[in-house]
Amino acid sequence: MKYKHQAYFRLGLRNGSSLVLILLLHLICFNPVLGQKSMNWTSFKWGNDTVVLNGKKALTRRSAIFLPVFFEGDARQYYLQLDLNSSAGILFYNLPMSVDTAKLNHTPLSSNEVLSLYRLNCAVKGKLGISKFMEDSGSCVLLRYKNRPNGGYYLPSGRSIIGMAGLGFFRRRELMIDFPRQQFTLAGKETILPLTYRDSSLYVPLQVANNRLSVPVSIGDSSFKGFFYETGNSIYDVVVSKELWQKLTGKKGDEKDNMRLGIETWGSRTEAIGRRVHKPLKIGIWRFAEPYLFFIPASPDLKTVYGCDGFFGNSVFFGKTIIIDVPRRRLGIMNEM
Repeated sequence: MKYKHQAYFRLGLRNGSSLVLILLLHLICFNPVLGQKSMNWTSFKWGNDTVVLNGKKALTRRSAIFLPVFFEGDARQYYLQLDLNSSAGILFYNLPMSVDTAKLNHTPLSSNEVLSLYRLNCAVKGKLGISKFMEDSGSCVLLRYKNRPNGGYYLPSGRSIIGMAGLGFFRRRELMIDFPRQQFTLAGKETILPLTYRDSSLYVPLQVANNRLSVPVSIGDSSFKGFFYETGNSIYDVVVSKELWQKLTGKKGDEKDNMRLGIETWGSRTEAIGRRVHKPLKIGIWRFAEPYLFFIPASPDLKTVYGCDGFFGNSVFFGKTIIIDVPRRRLGIMNEM
């Protein structure tokens, strides 16, 4: 009987350990805070930018997202702007020291009066955050300005912006951005997502066309299929055509109390007119109350210029955690954890 009791006791320990493990996994999966903290996150930086607001210069401290990157053979840390409207895997402004400039294709891939693009003839290896990557020569290009414009994004403390990570980089990767905590991660095959992130009701269909990520949205009672997510922009909430702006705001566009916003992009100034609307922007089950709605006087018909009904920026997600899942063609939007 002694041995029998010892056997039962040992079995109880094993079952107890299993029960503790099951309870722990349950907590991680069903508790979004524990689940989120159990993942490997890396901080990103917000880029600062100078805009012209109602005729006066103003500094915006959350203009664009910059992700830390290391390149193989180079101990220095650089930053890449997140811009999924670029088709390149990595679009370099300057090459890291580890990339041999002799391997640059000296015949431009494309060129105009402002800039030229050159393809790299070698693969580029490194780490984005904590995730290793290798981009082949077909997805890396170098941008060179013929007359480099003044202004643009900059980071505090003299951080080096070396280029941008484009849509090509994320075609096979799942990007998660935690805006409230200013952190990101790349979910790989080894990542076990908490059940909160796997709830299908939290996702909306994501279409990839013309190097843009489009999702269905609605503003008030109007629904649209062709709105794209402008990951490189955090200044505008929503941009629409002038006609749609007039319909949704009930204004003409020449009112004195409208917001007038000017930003510089790729060396050219873009002027926009905005107004807060008392109608929510809805993406899936989520509602973003009273966004600022803008139109661009120089491009009043967005379908002609951009081929879309409108676009929205990062600012609508400032209180959320999102998953940009390009491989599965879906966008996940979670509440702040």
